[in-house]
Amino acid sequence: MSIHKFLNVITNCRNRLHIGYNYYISLIFLDKYTKQVYNISTVYIHCNVIFQRYDMYRYETHLHTSEGSACSNSTASEMARKYKDEGYTGIIVTDHFFNGNTCIDLSLPWEKKVHEYCKGYEHARETGAKIGLDVFFGVEYGNGASDFLVYGIDEKWLTENNDIMEMEPTVFLEYVRSCGAKVFQAHPFREAPYIRGTIHCPLFVDGIEIYNASHRDPRFNERAKIYAEWYGLPVTGGSDSHNTTDRFYPGGVLSPRKFTSALDYAEAVIAGGIEILTPPPPSAK
Repeated sequence: MSIHKFLNVITNCRNRLHIGYNYYISLIFLDKYTKQVYNISTVYIHCNVIFQRYDMYRYETHLHTSEGSACSNSTASEMARKYKDEGYTGIIVTDHFFNGNTCIDLSLPWEKKVHEYCKGYEHARETGAKIGLDVFFGVEYGNGASDFLVYGIDEKWLTENNDIMEMEPTVFLEYVRSCGAKVFQAHPFREAPYIRGTIHCPLFVDGIEIYNASHRDPRFNERAKIYAEWYGLPVTGGSDSHNTTDRFYPGGVLSPRKFTSALDYAEAVIAGGIEILTPPPPSAK
C-alpha cells in the first residue's frame, strides 16, 4: 500500500465519519504497518496537508427530492436534514425536469407545472433556513438518455420560458447558457437499462461531472475524466443522492469559501476553485 493510497483511505473515512484529523494522527503513530513502512514525520506532513482541507466548506451539487423526482423517496426537508447531519455547508437541489424522471403532472398548465416542480427546492430552503444549511436551486435537464445540470436559473426564468420543452437539447443548452446559466453534463458515461443512448456535446457545456458518487462501476467516472481532459473542460463531482438511506452518497465538492448561489458554485468550478469529494463507490447489492 502506497502512502498516497493509505492517506486516501483516511480521507474517505473522515468524509464518512467526520472525525477530526488529530484522531487519525494518533492512529497513525500506533499503526504497526505504517511505522514499519513509512517515516513518521513524512506521514505527519501529509496529514497536515489533508487537515487543512477539513476546514473547507462541503457542498452537495446533485440531489433529488420526492417533490420533484419520481425516483426519489425522501422529501426535500428530509434530504436537507440528512446533509446537515453529515456536515455539509450547503446543497443544490437538482430535480429531474419535465423531460426526465419527473413526478410532476405534465398535463398541468405551464406556470402551475413549474411551481410544482420548484417545491423540492422551496421545501429544502425552508428547512435549511431553520437548521443552518444553505440551499440553492438547480435543474437536471434530460432527453431520456443524457442529463445536464443547469445552474443559474430560477422559477421566474422557467415560468417566462414556456417554450423550452420544444427545443432540441443542444438548442436548449445554447439558449440557457446565453441567458447566463452554466451547464455541466452529469454522468456522461453511465450505463444502465434506462439509458437508450448518450449524447456528448462538449461545445455546449461548461464542464463535466467526472465523479458521480452513486456509480458502483468506477469505469463510468474514469471515462468521464478522460472525456473532460480530452476537451479541456472544467470538472466537478456530485452525489446524485435520491434518498437519505440506501441511495445517499456522501460526494460533492469542497470549497475554501462559502458559495452565495448555484451560479457562484458553477463559476468556482470553471475557475478551478473546488476540490471533488471522492468517497468509495457504494457496494453492489
